[in-house]
Amino acid sequence: MDLDGTLFGSGNTIPERNKRALIECERRGIRLALVSGRGYRFMKRVADEIGIQPFIASANGSRIDEAFEDRTIFEGT
Repeated sequence: MDLDGTLFGSGNTIPERNKRALIECERRGIRLALVSGRGYRFMKRVADEIGIQPFIASANGSRIDEAFEDRTIFEGT
């Protein structure tokens, strides 16, 4: 899911309802992916704040990481 305008509420904060939903999805075995034009470090902090271990597609898709393995699986220039 996209961060900006989708997951974030006003003021770049994530509503508690969204956090609970993502945690529940992961608990049920649904693999999550956070997607944004933002950088990896910012997105990893967001995932850590929520308490999830998603795939992270950052920098408009030019970098893909497995947060749960803490490894980059694709990086393009």
